[in-house]
Amino acid sequence: MARSAVKSPDALASLLHRPFYRLTFPSAIESAFQTAGHESRRRESTLATCIGLIIYWALYYADCLLLSDVVSTAAIIRFGIVTPIGFGVIWFSYRTQSRRSREIVQSASMIMTVLSFTAMELASSMPGRTYHNFGFVEVIVYAAIVQRLPFKYALTSIIAITFVHLATVLQMHEVELQIRLAANSLVAAAGAFILVASYSAERWDRQRFIMTTLDAVRVAELDHLSRCDALTGLSNRRSLDDFLSQDMTGPVAVILLDVDAFKRYNDHYGHQQGDMCLRLVAQAVQSAAGNASFVARYGGEEIVILLQQANDDRAWRLAEAVRVAVQDLALPHVASGTSSVVTVSVGCAIGSSYQDQKLKRLIRQADEALYRAKSTGRNRVATFGESPAALALVS
Repeated sequence: MARSAVKSPDALASLLHRPFYRLTFPSAIESAFQTAGHESRRRESTLATCIGLIIYWALYYADCLLLSDVVSTAAIIRFGIVTPIGFGVIWFSYRTQSRRSREIVQSASMIMTVLSFTAMELASSMPGRTYHNFGFVEVIVYAAIVQRLPFKYALTSIIAITFVHLATVLQMHEVELQIRLAANSLVAAAGAFILVASYSAERWDRQRFIMTTLDAVRVAELDHLSRCDALTGLSNRRSLDDFLSQDMTGPVAVILLDVDAFKRYNDHYGHQQGDMCLRLVAQAVQSAAGNASFVARYGGEEIVILLQQANDDRAWRLAEAVRVAVQDLALPHVASGTSSVVTVSVGCAIGSSYQDQKLKRLIRQADEALYRAKSTGRNRVATFGESPAALALVS
């Protein structure tokens, strides 16, 4: 599935209003449509083939009534030739993963069925053979409505069946030519009506797929927005709570950081510049944290990072990398009082993650460490339990 195409609401919505004559989708969405219905279509196709084979057996009764002079030949054709092939079609339809191959085999089986009618009728000299070829219409109905062949395969099959019927009736010289041609025109007309129905049914299936997919995309977008902080693009508190509710194994580190003297930054540069500052800080933190960590806006100018399978060294290195990444942005902050650029103070705590209460405890411990980092000069990393004398000043 080409996710970029399928996940674009505008692209999907535009397909609901495409011209009636345009049945298929652009390639990426067409592939998604084919994939979405593959398993159900496989089961339906297999079941329809079984039903069709049973009906085909039952029509042997018509052979006995209309083609009484070739009953044995009809039995050989129906049960000795077509039936084994039919079982092969059932097996292939159920086993194959190629939708195109399955539809081609199903279409070919429709043509094989009418060719079996032709063989029986031309082998017979009974007048009833002219009525026997009404079976051609039954095959057309079966192909488009029961088997539900996709329109392009139904179109190919019905055209082929119509020509086979024409070739068959042209050999029935006991009937006037005009009547034979009229019979064929009736078969062609029936095929045309059924093709219209087939086209409309497939178009509705496709429209329903677009509407269902569009609804799913919009729900996913709303869910994403509800879990994403609108200003920074980071996960929000709701997303953080959901993450904390998950089962996590091994030690986990909670790293809590706060932009130093951010109120002064807002007062000096204005709130719009303050919002831009938070966005840039969030991007730097996310980039430094990488995919191995969960990053969320904790509130105001605070950002929290959760690192699984952590140890003291790994947690401290990540916290220090985040601090340096923000400092390297070199965003001017003349009102800071401690630095000429925007900086962050970072608190870190490490512990077990097997209980939600302990995770909340770690967040409190990280908050305490953050307070110590700020109270001892800002722009530094503090670890819970670490002696204040051990904190190195970062200029």
